[in-house]
Amino acid sequence: MSLTKQDLKRLEKLGLIVANMQTRLEVVEQKLSKIAESNKEDTTALYEETDLLKKRLKKLELKILALSHK
Repeated sequence: MSLTKQDLKRLEKLGLIVANMQTRLEVVEQKLSKIAESNKEDTTALYEETDLLKKRLKKLELKILALSHK
């Protein structure tokens, strides 16, 4: 079964969302690393945000994979 134009547009949009989330995740990980290195303060919130972003990213990647095999 081939992909429709609508499917391709959805895949493109999801791809942009994934790229944005990957960038956000990298920024959060960099901030977390700086905080951990500089003052050893509580980094729980950043760890939680990182975990949340990773989970959301994984879900989107699975969604894209499912759509691309339609």
